[in-house]
Amino acid sequence: MGAPEIYDQYATKANWDRSERLHRWNARRLLQHLATTTGLDPAASSLLEVGTGTGRVASAASAWRRYEGVEPTKALRQMTRERYGVTVHDAALPNLPAELQGFDAAVALHVLEHAPDGYAAHAWLAALGSAVRPGGFVLIASPDLRDYRTSFWESDWSHGWPTTPHRIADLMIDVGLTPIVVRSMRLGSLSPWNVAGQVAGGLIPTRPVDALTRHYVGRPLATGVKIATLWGLAFVVGQAGAEPG
Repeated sequence: MGAPEIYDQYATKANWDRSERLHRWNARRLLQHLATTTGLDPAASSLLEVGTGTGRVASAASAWRRYEGVEPTKALRQMTRERYGVTVHDAALPNLPAELQGFDAAVALHVLEHAPDGYAAHAWLAALGSAVRPGGFVLIASPDLRDYRTSFWESDWSHGWPTTPHRIADLMIDVGLTPIVVRSMRLGSLSPWNVAGQVAGGLIPTRPVDALTRHYVGRPLATGVKIATLWGLAFVVGQAGAEPG
């Protein structure tokens, strides 16, 4: 049984519904920041998402001229197709279909941290860079290890390569992308004031609340809320074919 099939089992038994509204809001904010920081007009731009998951970004991408997705996990691929009626390819990094080229932007949300090591992360990011046009953009949004700490591994058994904004930016440089935004997003914001989310996250006792909510609603809600809004999401945008400033 290959890795995507193994993850199918996790995806099928996981309860995705309770926090989907919050995660979809976060995905909308993610795409808004992508458009703002790059100057792209969504109505005139094409967007490729690699790792569609349950379709959170797909649900927020209706304003984009063209959206296509890639998802190796069958259960998640079918879920996104059925929910949003979008094109989702059966493929996995770093082996993207040859026709997926020339996009104005490519985004990978909660994907790069699943690379088993830095060498695989390098190959995955290089593949994302090859999918955008010269001057196009690649957005990586992954857990910021500085906030997650041990929960980086505990929240998902398939996490492998630890991600922070500057680790991702360094990797972008190595694959020929020029980092133009290197931030951490909290509370749906890239503002320096989003440190309030970090403070709030520290005030909520994660393990006791998770234990209670697992017992009563079957899901670790403290971790879910912190992942969606309070813990930092590394937000790193690189540009293809741009000269370093």
